[in-house]
Amino acid sequence: MPQQDIFVGLQRVTTSEIDFLVRYLIDVSQQPSTQEGFRKQMNMLNVRRGHYILDVGCGLGERTFEMAKKVGPFGKVVGTDINNLMISVASGRYENSDLPLSFEMAEATRQPFQSEFFDIIRIERVLLYVHQVKEAFQEFSRLLKPGGKLLVFDLDLDALSIGHVNRPLTRKIVQFLSDSVPNGRMATELQSYFAGSSFRQTSVKAMSYLPNSLEFFKRVIGGTIESGIRKGVLDETEIKEWWSYLDNEDRKGTFWACFNGLIVMGEK
Repeated sequence: MPQQDIFVGLQRVTTSEIDFLVRYLIDVSQQPSTQEGFRKQMNMLNVRRGHYILDVGCGLGERTFEMAKKVGPFGKVVGTDINNLMISVASGRYENSDLPLSFEMAEATRQPFQSEFFDIIRIERVLLYVHQVKEAFQEFSRLLKPGGKLLVFDLDLDALSIGHVNRPLTRKIVQFLSDSVPNGRMATELQSYFAGSSFRQTSVKAMSYLPNSLEFFKRVIGGTIESGIRKGVLDETEIKEWWSYLDNEDRKGTFWACFNGLIVMGEK
């Protein structure tokens, strides 16, 4: 059965794919390293009661919900996403939460809020899909109050590490995965975007995501690899052998892969 191409699917979610992507995003949020990354972000942001927070690219809203617990009745947390299907799912999940929480459809570069409205903007694993990153930073600057914080966490897909004996093919696969999104090296480029905008960079932390199983790793990259086979970029026989090696490593308990990125925070 063909796998869902996650890298394409998260750029343009369709009704036929929504159930698969919802399950996938729920599983991503439950990965131990993903949860560790969110804890690091919260420590950096020091979210307090009364804060107004924008969560850009909120997906299913799990992290938006967690931040809403911290801001109290005089604060507010808004999650936005480019896809209305995601917003519908997020709104339905938390409509009875009684928290200062709402969800709206919006592009990263065009948010429907007045200037200097938010104390904090958070955006995680989203800018690698955005074509106009400079315009997104300009929009974040417009939306934040003076002294407000912008926190961005993103990946460098070129730095994806996979424990495999076939190094040339692994490098080819990693390059194809990275080139499957508009900004595959987003983490490496983040600091230049902060430096070229109105934000004063205050903190940088390395962060890695380690898939907790080969099965989950296959769900992350398997569909995109199948796209590479269909496009003639990757050879089907070589890919079968490549997966077979990882299956064997998994049976031995020695499978290893790691998505590497950076958390960068700045102040307006």
